[in-house]
Amino acid sequence: MSKNVVATNFIWRFMERISAQLVTFFVSIFIARILSPADYSAISIILVFITFANILVSNGFATALIQSKKTDSLDFSSVFYFSFAFSIILYFILFFIAPYIAKWYNMPILSPTLRVLGIRIIISSINSLQHSYVARNMAFRKFFFSTLGGTIISAIVGVICAVNKMGVWALVLQYLTNTLIDTVVLWITVKWRPTREFSLHRLARLLSYGWKLLTSALIGAIYDDLRTLIIGKAYTKEDLAFYSKGQQFPKLIMTNVSTSITSVVFPYFSKLQDDKERLKKSIRKTLRTSTVIIAPLMIGLLTIATPLVKLLLTNKWIDCVPFLQISCLFYLISSIYTIYLQGYKSIGKSGLALIIELVDDVFGIILVILFLKKGAFYIASVMVISRVIACVVCFYYNKKLFDMKMTEQFYDIVIPIVFSLIMSVSISLFNLININYILRMIVQCVCGFIVYSFMCLIFRYPFLKSIFALFDDRKKVKISEEEI
Repeated sequence: MSKNVVATNFIWRFMERISAQLVTFFVSIFIARILSPADYSAISIILVFITFANILVSNGFATALIQSKKTDSLDFSSVFYFSFAFSIILYFILFFIAPYIAKWYNMPILSPTLRVLGIRIIISSINSLQHSYVARNMAFRKFFFSTLGGTIISAIVGVICAVNKMGVWALVLQYLTNTLIDTVVLWITVKWRPTREFSLHRLARLLSYGWKLLTSALIGAIYDDLRTLIIGKAYTKEDLAFYSKGQQFPKLIMTNVSTSITSVVFPYFSKLQDDKERLKKSIRKTLRTSTVIIAPLMIGLLTIATPLVKLLLTNKWIDCVPFLQISCLFYLISSIYTIYLQGYKSIGKSGLALIIELVDDVFGIILVILFLKKGAFYIASVMVISRVIACVVCFYYNKKLFDMKMTEQFYDIVIPIVFSLIMSVSISLFNLININYILRMIVQCVCGFIVYSFMCLIFRYPFLKSIFALFDDRKKVKISEEEI
């Protein structure tokens, strides 16, 4: 698989993510100005259960289909029929326990909304197979049309419902419509169809790899969503809303950049699993490319968090600023952690990915228990500490599996972070100037970009070429071995 194929697919994936997220971003701002924090606390709890069910249905098999050296129509069809039947069972379970969940959180609206949005589980069982097929065949252009179509139509639905004062139902119908349209468009554009064949033997073969990833994803989801459930129960609805909204902006960046990169490189890494030297170089190059983009964005966002929230969400959301800032640190570290896990999965080390996920979650749960009475912000903060610990464990296994020296690993990530911190300090000086906060934020963004770019040029930081190479497909920019 040539570098040009990877670059082209990255561009399509990035275009898909950035276009969809830009639409979602502006629509979410508009809706947030209309809805109350209580509406967002309800949807946050609903999405926990939907996410958990979706992982059970799709995660293990979907990843196994991409990673496996050989798959055919029998593999895809067997997974399709199993996942679809299992999703129906899960939906009915969720349908019957919805009233009890609503009673536990003393939020009656959870029962009907959970039952409606739960239909997304069944639709996602089909959608996950489509995504696996597209990813395995490196045809990410298909995602662009399906995602953009689903995003635009669902955005229109959400806005209309919000304007008509439908509260949390605006968010429920928006999310459901998005998944439905995405699946329908992929069904039309992707040639794959399930055939009339089924094999338990093939399912067992895929499950032998996928169960570890499924377990890892479940543990990760339980741990990540545990904070949502705890904050929703132990603290106020407003605390949960501020926590959830605080994650929105950094998560937007993470989705656009890091997810675009990792979703493309995982199938590419899998193709290189028998060539460890090339795989090592590819992992390091991907990490550098990701970090040089994400580090300044996350640290810059952390720096201008307060004026940004005032401008976009109004003062009623100002209490989400601390959660936004801590989320910036979390997603910066997670961008590094995620790429390492893609490398382990690509060589069939799903068990190792599970172990590292357990390390992250065990430490996180211990810290959550210790800080439970301190407040919602402390519950959100411990995720950064546990993720750092997990990254340290990754450093050890990178040396063992890919022969990555510790100095190499630090060199890949430290330089962009240091440059970003210097940028943050420099633009923070503008806070001393008494000017309109909107104008100050604009000046900070412009100066931050100039300072960061200037440092990369002054210190001859060569990895910027890897970013240009991804987009300059026409010139086919080549990265020399010295630069790698």
